[in-house]
Amino acid sequence: MNDPQSNDLPESSEELMRVVRSGPSAEVREAAFRKLAPRIEALAFSIAAPVMGADRQKLDEFCTEAPGQIWERLDHFDTTCPFEPWCSVVLRNLLYDRLREQRRRREQSLDAMECGNDDYHVGFPEDPSWRRERAAAELAMYTAEPFSAGDLEYLERELTTPVRVTSLVIEGLWDKVPPERWQAWLAAAHMPPDFPPSEVLLEDDPVHRMRLLPSLLGTTAENIRARRSRGKRALREFPYLKKLREQGEGL
Repeated sequence: MNDPQSNDLPESSEELMRVVRSGPSAEVREAAFRKLAPRIEALAFSIAAPVMGADRQKLDEFCTEAPGQIWERLDHFDTTCPFEPWCSVVLRNLLYDRLREQRRRREQSLDAMECGNDDYHVGFPEDPSWRRERAAAELAMYTAEPFSAGDLEYLERELTTPVRVTSLVIEGLWDKVPPERWQAWLAAAHMPPDFPPSEVLLEDDPVHRMRLLPSLLGTTAENIRARRSRGKRALREFPYLKKLREQGEGL
């Protein structure tokens, strides 16, 4: 039997998202999302296939899970903005978070085998201060907590848009910015809407990310270093990072 609401649902993804967010009933909202789900899966495939196409099982898993990931983030979508750019940023960040985590696990496994010990922390200094620094760094890289409104206001007040975007990419914090705000920053900085690209996203080391940026942005290494220097001064007092440092000290 056909969905009783299907004939009345809009065609555009933006209108469907508005129904999903504020439709007259749960039944209508769910019907709208079911209509939107194949589009999300298709978008997930177009983003993930160039990166993980050789692993068909993981690619299929990512695409199948994509609608559920978007459903969990419905409140983050600005219904006055286009849906596809927002969805693309969300899915791209999720994809590279997953790939980075897979690589981190592989590296941990290799470290453990090389050390002949199942303890993944083997090989690191036993100095407690070192462990706290390492824990804080992992919190900064892998925490899922997005920037708050106050964090975003601080960044916009303290840093010009090119410096802000460049610094967050180098430090691995770009995915903590709401996708619609990130897209606005990219447009203001005259950067591509899919920035940062895959080769930057897959790098865990800030120095390696920084070395990739001059050719990608059509600028000099000196310019990128200057942006990072200005960014680091502001990020030193950034409330988000201060909170993470305090959490790291408590571990």
